[in-house]
Amino acid sequence: GSLLTVRLFTVYPQTVPISFENAWLAEMWSPGVGDQTLPTSAGIYQGWQFETAMQDPRVVLGTGPTRAGAVGGVLQIAFVPANAASKLILTAVSPSGWDFQGVDVCESVSEAVVCVRASASAQSPNVLILDDISIKAQILFQRELRNVRLASGGGIAEFELATFALGQMGNEVAADSSGSLATWRLPGALEVSSLQLGTYRSIVRDTGDTIFQQLPPRLLLRETVLIIHFSVTQACFSGDILSLEDPTGTFEMFQENATIKQVGNGFMLDFPSSASAKPPNALEITVEDVMAPGTVFCLQMNARLRRQIEQPSTNEVSRKLFNFRAFRDRESLPLNTNDGLILTSLLSQESWSSSSLLLPFDMAAQVGAPGTQIQVSGDIQVVDNLWLLAPVGVVIVSPCSPTPCSDISQDFNGTGRQAALLLPTSERFGLRVELPASWDSGRNDWVAVVPAQERLDGVKATMWASDNSVSLRAMPASVSYAAVALTFSVDLAVSLSPGAAALALLGSASQSYIQVQAPVGYTLRCGGGFRSSLPDSARVDCQVGPGPGEAVLGISNVDLNAAGTLHFSFGLDTPAADPSPNLFSIALRDANNVTLDAAMAVPGMHIPQARVEAFVSLLVVDFENVARLQAWGEAAQELGVLRGSIAAALNIGEEGVSVDYVQAVLGISDVRRLQSSGVVAGQLQVNFSAYSNLVQLAELSDRITVGGFAAGLQRELGPRAIAAGLVELQVTGASVPATPVPSQPPNVTTPTLRWSSADANSTGTVSVNLIFQRPTSAIRAVLIQMPVGYSHLLASVDDIRIIQRGATSAFPMDQPQTRSTSSITVLLNPGVLDSDSTVRFEYPFRMPREDPIQNLGGTFGQCPCALECIATLLHRNLPVTHDDRELLWIAGGSHAASQKWDEGNRGASVTHTTFVDPEVVYATSDAPDKNMSVVELRQQAFKPEIHYRTEQRDRFEDPGPQPKNDTLVPVVSVHFGDDRPGYSLQSHSAHRKIAQEEHQHQKVLRAAGSGVLIPTSAWPKPVRCNPVTGGPRNADVYDLGVAAGVRHDRVSQNSSTIVHEAHVRNPIHGIAIPLHAYANPRGELGRSSEQVVAEANRMVPALRSLAAVRPGSW
Repeated sequence: GSLLTVRLFTVYPQTVPISFENAWLAEMWSPGVGDQTLPTSAGIYQGWQFETAMQDPRVVLGTGPTRAGAVGGVLQIAFVPANAASKLILTAVSPSGWDFQGVDVCESVSEAVVCVRASASAQSPNVLILDDISIKAQILFQRELRNVRLASGGGIAEFELATFALGQMGNEVAADSSGSLATWRLPGALEVSSLQLGTYRSIVRDTGDTIFQQLPPRLLLRETVLIIHFSVTQACFSGDILSLEDPTGTFEMFQENATIKQVGNGFMLDFPSSASAKPPNALEITVEDVMAPGTVFCLQMNARLRRQIEQPSTNEVSRKLFNFRAFRDRESLPLNTNDGLILTSLLSQESWSSSSLLLPFDMAAQVGAPGTQIQVSGDIQVVDNLWLLAPVGVVIVSPCSPTPCSDISQDFNGTGRQAALLLPTSERFGLRVELPASWDSGRNDWVAVVPAQERLDGVKATMWASDNSVSLRAMPASVSYAAVALTFSVDLAVSLSPGAAALALLGSASQSYIQVQAPVGYTLRCGGGFRSSLPDSARVDCQVGPGPGEAVLGISNVDLNAAGTLHFSFGLDTPAADPSPNLFSIALRDANNVTLDAAMAVPGMHIPQARVEAFVSLLVVDFENVARLQAWGEAAQELGVLRGSIAAALNIGEEGVSVDYVQAVLGISDVRRLQSSGVVAGQLQVNFSAYSNLVQLAELSDRITVGGFAAGLQRELGPRAIAAGLVELQVTGASVPATPVPSQPPNVTTPTLRWSSADANSTGTVSVNLIFQRPTSAIRAVLIQMPVGYSHLLASVDDIRIIQRGATSAFPMDQPQTRSTSSITVLLNPGVLDSDSTVRFEYPFRMPREDPIQNLGGTFGQCPCALECIATLLHRNLPVTHDDRELLWIAGGSHAASQKWDEGNRGASVTHTTFVDPEVVYATSDAPDKNMSVVELRQQAFKPEIHYRTEQRDRFEDPGPQPKNDTLVPVVSVHFGDDRPGYSLQSHSAHRKIAQEEHQHQKVLRAAGSGVLIPTSAWPKPVRCNPVTGGPRNADVYDLGVAAGVRHDRVSQNSSTIVHEAHVRNPIHGIAIPLHAYANPRGELGRSSEQVVAEANRMVPALRSLAAVRPGSW
């Protein structure tokens, strides 16, 4: 009656037994008589249901879409069942989103594919039930499911397969099961949300030029930039590879400048990656960081268009264009993919187009002055509907000439450019235009474009090209004056150097005009203060108006081509402060008021203002040492960190702040480290001065002391230091130890010059006198600049004398410095210069050998018209522009010059160096082959070399030593006296060195004429000869081609004649003689021995005849 438990370990059979056989039999046996056993009890127990495992079950992706969420996917199912069944259930466990509604179940039957429609329920779209199918035991079962909607997120795909059979009672009995199948990863979706196509110039180099924003990229040019915005549904990690492929072959991709950026809310961050091109139409990018799902990324790369872009049709939803995928190592399927499909809505943009290169389009290189009229010209392709777009600000003169045009657009499709619809009759074109005062943001491109049909813009243009060969050259000009606020009728010196092209257009015209426009606030005056450097015979009329800051000079009775640099002096009333912009405008015009040359932005001088001098002490801790702190302060001063921080703390502009010096000191008296705290504490003392045209000095002083200036400076210093690339200091506090002191700008008047000798090349002493009307401590140096040709003779400090009158203290001279023989810089120690005191500087100098050509006509004080000495006072409290100092006040013997104090040895200006005027120097030829005929009628000794070289001296300025060009000497056949003809030896002609001009043929072209070949040798070039015989050379392949009508056919180097009969070749003349002719060289004139014998044999009589005894000739 007790319970007996028996535990067994069993192995399921390969097939499920039928119901009647699925039973367990239990028997109990007891020992019987002898060796026999007898059953004492028995029982039958019905077995339980179990499933057998399928063999090799597989669910894989077939041919078709593979990205997550795609419609039309294909799944292939295969397994070997253990039991026969009539029902199959496929369950897609993960990822979510599988949908088997409306799928086609296909199988191969007798080499044909038969498909039936099956569908999952709407409640369970991820479960597919196939009824009434034949599944045979131990026979491979295969089906293909088409039109499957793939899961939406991507990831590891997990499926379950189960088969069922009908039991003996008509119920369903589980047959086989696969368990969980998770063997592959469903690719995620790589969604392309935006496509942008443009040129490198419009997207990278210049994003503000409207016309280039419209123009599409051109075929076969490496100017295409492609930008793709995309996101992924499965994260990419470092080492994963993004692959972009163009199966259409439209784009050739390059790895240079291929970058990925992460797109945020109003910003873009660089994403670490590296690119590698896979020619000809693919690009691979290795990801070097985590690419999170849902984040938008931007891929930008350079490409080349290999074929025209095809526009999508209206009924297309997507198009095969870019196969964009992400791969992970050792995985066969992509990590993310777009299945190569791009939405046509992204391809329907107007910018998604291509164009062709307009060829030719070449504009001749030209240089013009701002505001002048020039004629632009070049070569252009002759096509219909051809528009030429000028740069912004250029005015096309109407009517168009010399090339006609049918229309002029004042604003071509909102680009701000004027455009002309050209009607060219040949590839050569020309247009008369007026140049602007300056290029708009440096853009000087001329664009030739053929718009698309029925459009008037650059969008979808069929052809276009650009050229920037036309450039602006501002006329070298300068202004200088005593820059003192509210000063009446100071001398304004204006210098200008018109270009050679402008003077050539002006010619020797009897009338020209020069217009000078001062900034707002200045007043120009003519009257008695006006002077000119033109000769006394010239007529110069100065008129002021229509505004107070404008003056027009009417010039006549002078040839400006021979005048060189022009100098004029006006009266000038200065304003209280610098206007904005502080720019003068100077223009040269002809009698028709056409601008020939101009300088539209000549910088005016800075007018010093009353300032507040103060210094602030910054408490700094945890720095390395005092030297490092000092170096940091000097770097912050040079980079503008201190100036910007002080200006922000005072709420004024940075131009009103000047940092004079920075000094680092330790914060304790014994200059040792703080042993108690273990940190270093010190101070950074900053001496500065400030002013503002909008704030009174008293209010500015209050801002420094009680207006929270110290706290604001401490707050501003850190971020500005980091932005400038400096290490942020630990500033724990700031203070202003002393009350700020107002400082008025210096006022220096009555400059005079005196010297002891004015003879050419003589030595003497010059005195520069200055009167200080106001006490000042702001001056740190005095610069004395001498004109060209003059030189000082300073050999020691004692050679310069400084004499004071009316001063209560000694002049605070530190030491003089001489950077060149024409300038002297006197450095000053800090100190106060008294008011109403006169300072005179005396030093030895040498006069030039000749008077300088530049003069203003007349004398100034005791100075001759050629002498020009400049005294410059340097202020330490002005904005730092050059070596911590800026020009404050200048007084000159002849005119004031706006020059920095340390430019004593300066050369030409930057403008004059950049835009060099072309100069042509013609060589002369002495008698008897002179450049011109001269008839001498004077009754005195005639010296040809002196006569020719001095007759034009009054008209031409001596340019100094110049290399002579080769003279053009005509060939003469009659020679007299010592004018002996030259001889050229045959040996010299045959074995001479090749002339240098044959190596450099480009030197033959001279600046006197463009495109004209000018011989530069007196002798004709020797004819090439035979190097062996010295006679005429043999004709080469090129000569034979020219003789054949410029047909350079390809010939063989073997010149032997092909003869098809037996012959003997003459090795000298290279001819072939037939054998029969060679055996009888005399031909018709004689016979060979063989022929004579044969003829005799024919005439011998027959034997045994009378003729044989007595021949007939005997």
